[in-house]
Amino acid sequence: MLSALKHVYRLGSSCQKSSEKGSLFVDKAFGTLYIQSLRNLFSVPAPSSEAQPEKAGIFYARHTESTSNPYTIPMILEGLVTTTGIWGEPHLAPMGPRIDSPEFTRFTLRPFNTSTTYQNLRRHREGVLHTTDDVLLLARAAVGQTPLLEYLPAKVVQGFIVPNACRYFEFRITEIDDSAERITMQAEVVASGRLREFFGLNRAKHAIVEAAILATRIHMLDRDEIAREYQKLRVLVEKTGGPSEYEAMEFLEGFLKNAS
Repeated sequence: MLSALKHVYRLGSSCQKSSEKGSLFVDKAFGTLYIQSLRNLFSVPAPSSEAQPEKAGIFYARHTESTSNPYTIPMILEGLVTTTGIWGEPHLAPMGPRIDSPEFTRFTLRPFNTSTTYQNLRRHREGVLHTTDDVLLLARAAVGQTPLLEYLPAKVVQGFIVPNACRYFEFRITEIDDSAERITMQAEVVASGRLREFFGLNRAKHAIVEAAILATRIHMLDRDEIAREYQKLRVLVEKTGGPSEYEAMEFLEGFLKNAS
């Protein structure tokens, strides 16, 4: 009996030390073992699974709850969407579709009701979504200064594929909710393809994405505030960027300076 009490005391001391270190997982593990030793010592039966649904403790329950379905909240992808204009001409614009599943079979677009993308998709319910690491193209498209491109014809829909994109997803609009200023469009992917490999994660490229988003909000935000953010983002470009990222940063800085 005395030996058993010493063993329980040592477990209790370990549990207290782990708690002082701030480790919830270690604390929970020692705590469970400590309680089990007390039960064994005094022959106290463990509670049933019905009485204790969180079998492995709070840490496990919270962890599985947060990771069992990572797509509970749709992700927003920064991409480029091509649509077809009234005369059959291509129109390119950055869009942030909400991706509802990892299979990428459907997604949601939310353009403003004044945008050309919305007007085109309202009239001709087909388009092409692109993923790309070409941040210079994204920056130019964000402020309506897309360069001339030699688009490729889409394979299934009547649309256009950006030639230097990494991947593309041809889609059809299946549902439109235009009851608010931000239109909700449900899209179904009908064909997809890969043109080249994605470069990879790069801080300068992500800085340009943020700078381009700020440029689209120039009518909503204070210019000085945007300029301060650009100074921070330029540091990332100078540290980790290449020629394309430098050019994109200078282009967006010039756009901000010359904006009326």
